[in-house]
Amino acid sequence: SQPKPSAVPKFHIPNKSKYFNDVKKNASFRCVFVQFQDNAGLNNIMSAAKMGLNYLISDVAKPLIGTQKWAAEYEKMYPKDDDLRQECEEYMDEFDEVETLKLQKEKEMAETPDEDGWITVTKSNKLGASTESAQEKKKLYDKKLEKKKKETLHLYSF
Repeated sequence: SQPKPSAVPKFHIPNKSKYFNDVKKNASFRCVFVQFQDNAGLNNIMSAAKMGLNYLISDVAKPLIGTQKWAAEYEKMYPKDDDLRQECEEYMDEFDEVETLKLQKEKEMAETPDEDGWITVTKSNKLGASTESAQEKKKLYDKKLEKKKKETLHLYSF
């Protein structure tokens, strides 16, 4: 049998934005306690610390710390207008493609009969209503109102 109109496949646009993230990442440092099996490892770390070497485990080779990190986060909060506009336009183009695909699927479902020969009628908005016809209807309505006002004005004039 033919799938129901509500069973039209849902289209999902994956989030590829560098400005609009779904999940906020917590990029703070954590404290780790390490227990060495022998003293040689501890001595190596202590001698490296005396020489000024720090061991940071991170996805980035040298993560930003302090004011550098704050400045980078601040710049991320206010992206350049051109970059943001371009990303929004790309997203809207992709969204429009998905919407046209969705409308095509719905039209195909509405036009194809199922096994028994029945065609499923779905609720759809008529998109063909032009502004000209709406303006004509408004003019007719305004004329009717004027006639009613004139009738009530001349009701008791004798």
